[in-house]
Amino acid sequence: FPSLVFSAEQPLTLWSVPWPVLANPVELVAEKIDWKATEAFFEYAKKSLSAEKYDEMVSRAQRTFHPDRWIGK
Repeated sequence: FPSLVFSAEQPLTLWSVPWPVLANPVELVAEKIDWKATEAFFEYAKKSLSAEKYDEMVSRAQRTFHPDRWIGK
């Protein structure tokens, strides 16, 4: 995702973004992308991953969703 460049031929859509939410991607709608769903995702990940893998995932998510990364998208 970070390397994608969106255009008229390849527009940014709701499904283009790897949203960090605990939801079935097939059933994902904008209304399900909220703070509560994001917290649930990270709580589940923290229980499921080693501390090192969890820290790596959080760092990657912070870089992916940092507002400065979205300005050019």
